[in-house]
Amino acid sequence: MVAQPRLLRDPAMKERRLPIHVVSPAYEDQGIFKMGLVSVSVWLLPEFARTGRGDVVIRGLFAASRDQNLRFDAIFAGRRRRFAEGLMRQLRPRAQNTEQADRVLPMQLNGAWRYRYDLDEQGWQTTQRQFMVAQYIETGPRGESVIVGEPVIRRGAVLAASG
Repeated sequence: MVAQPRLLRDPAMKERRLPIHVVSPAYEDQGIFKMGLVSVSVWLLPEFARTGRGDVVIRGLFAASRDQNLRFDAIFAGRRRRFAEGLMRQLRPRAQNTEQADRVLPMQLNGAWRYRYDLDEQGWQTTQRQFMVAQYIETGPRGESVIVGEPVIRRGAVLAASG
């Protein structure tokens, strides 16, 4: 008899997220960027998806060490979804290339790491690396660095500005 995989999240659990139309940018950032913000150099691949909530997912590679690249998902969530369109336009033509070096797009991302834990078919726990993207840095037409996206709204920063 084959054991059925167990779900980490009970489908009968109540949805805790607020409807998108009532979420403020500060509330959204508080939920997405719980951990510290970091800037990472990565290679994005021409592999895209959307979550059930409509967030954009772009597969990428991160150099964990000199000889090991780790796969991760770059997630453009909430109001930052629209900033992924430019990256997807740059990545689509690369999907036809057969050489790995020609398929990847080197990019600097600003955001936060998050890990998702699931069970595989045998019941073993698997870890999926996700990078919640706030901004990315690309090269402009004159060679200058251009920051694309919105900075994270920190609760402390909002309180300090209002006082």
